[in-house]
Amino acid sequence: MAAQPEPQEESVIEKVERVLTPEEYQLLKRLVFDRASHLEVAQEFGISVYASQKRLERIRDKLRREFPEWEKKKKK
Repeated sequence: MAAQPEPQEESVIEKVERVLTPEEYQLLKRLVFDRASHLEVAQEFGISVYASQKRLERIRDKLRREFPEWEKKKKK
């Protein structure tokens, strides 16, 4: 009988992609990985700088709720 391959562990990026909508993921990718400014992202998405900032805040909140184990440990 042939050995079954080990199931591959889902990468962090795959987990994030699964949780976020395509637009949320694209915004997060541009701001965090590509290091684009909120002004650049706002122009690309056709939104205001404030809307870009607020969307990033909501994305971070969504990820914190979905992955509480990623929360940084509070220092005393």
